[in-house]
Amino acid sequence: MKNLTDAIDYGLSRGCNDIELYIETSSNLELEIRAGKLDKYQESKAQGIGVRVIKDHKQSLVYGTSDDTKDLQKSIDEAIEILEFMDEDDIEIHGDEEFKGNIESEQIFQASYNTKLDYIIEQEKNGIGNAVTKALVESTAYEENKYSKQIINSKGLNKTETGAYCGSSISLAINQDGVNETGYAYYYTRDINELFKQDLGNEANEKAREMLGAGLVNSKKYTAIFSAEVVVDLLRLLSYSFNGENIYKGKSLFKDKIGLKVISDKLNIIDDGNDVKALGFTYFDGDGVMAKRTPIIKDGVFLGGLYNLSMAKKAGSTTTGNATRSHSSLPNIGYHNLCILNGDVDVKDMMIELNQGIILKELMGLHMANPITGEFSLGASGMIIENGKINGGFRGVTISGNILDIFSNIIAVGNDFQRRTTVGAPSLLIQDVIVSGS
Repeated sequence: MKNLTDAIDYGLSRGCNDIELYIETSSNLELEIRAGKLDKYQESKAQGIGVRVIKDHKQSLVYGTSDDTKDLQKSIDEAIEILEFMDEDDIEIHGDEEFKGNIESEQIFQASYNTKLDYIIEQEKNGIGNAVTKALVESTAYEENKYSKQIINSKGLNKTETGAYCGSSISLAINQDGVNETGYAYYYTRDINELFKQDLGNEANEKAREMLGAGLVNSKKYTAIFSAEVVVDLLRLLSYSFNGENIYKGKSLFKDKIGLKVISDKLNIIDDGNDVKALGFTYFDGDGVMAKRTPIIKDGVFLGGLYNLSMAKKAGSTTTGNATRSHSSLPNIGYHNLCILNGDVDVKDMMIELNQGIILKELMGLHMANPITGEFSLGASGMIIENGKINGGFRGVTISGNILDIFSNIIAVGNDFQRRTTVGAPSLLIQDVIVSGS
């Protein structure tokens, strides 16, 4: 601790207006099996320290791995030298608060090594499946990470957080008539007991199996069920427009839209840094501001974007506690746990209401979509619905349109909320989906 405060005092003595240190540590375990045997065992530890200096409305960052006083002073000297090449900017830092928090996750480390290994061995067996649907499992893995972050600055801020998470994944393929269908499943959580409840092997096997013999569907406008996984992907695309910097620069679909209806009134979207069960839960953000639950869209009406301190100052807004950073970066803006709130319609009831249509299960090429205009043209695969029941799969088609139109044409919101790391959503029943197939 004294080495950190000494470094701050040194920076102030060099004429800096403010000094801020951001320290991260991590301890990681990775296990991977093949054919029921341990194929990879790896433990690693890391530490990173970012030194942020602010002087005359300019800021710079130098980072390294050592917290030795002399090394920190050297980093400060280098950061000061860089300042002359930096542009002036509105810079805001948080101060005069102390906090220590530990996110409960001790059960991860109370579970034995053999218990963790047995879990992924079981998932590999489940992934292989029976004689009819026998799969080639490419990899089955487990990982856990224990981490800490600390932010301390010359304004009296000193906050520390420790936590951990774990997760598992499996990838496999099923061959039929020379055609490989792949399946992948993963789950990450702070509660290892929740992980042990997940049958990832069967999930991956089912994803591959249900696509066997898949073909094209006719080109037309469909009413379609977007699976929770697909909705999560589209929400990630839409999240670009929630970023306060993009709103400020006019690169958001919601520029000048506060208080206006922008999508279906059936949708409610939040970012929740206070959800203790979620992977993105945190006590404080990259500025040191305490995280919170932020409504973004309520009943289809845009309430406002996500901000860190500096961008809130520029935009004449207030921070939402959404600064994201690492030791090697200055504060940016990001979400903690971005969610479309759960609805009350069962997916089976959606299928009955749909009667004839499709379920979109996977999108491809999402990185090619335009987050500024919302336009997209994406490869897609999924299931065919006839008489309210699944009747085979389809692939090789394209869906196109605008993200706002998709989220405006909602018929029903599912009750099957799924979280994929730090983004979550339920399935949606959507009309007027443009599909190009055969």
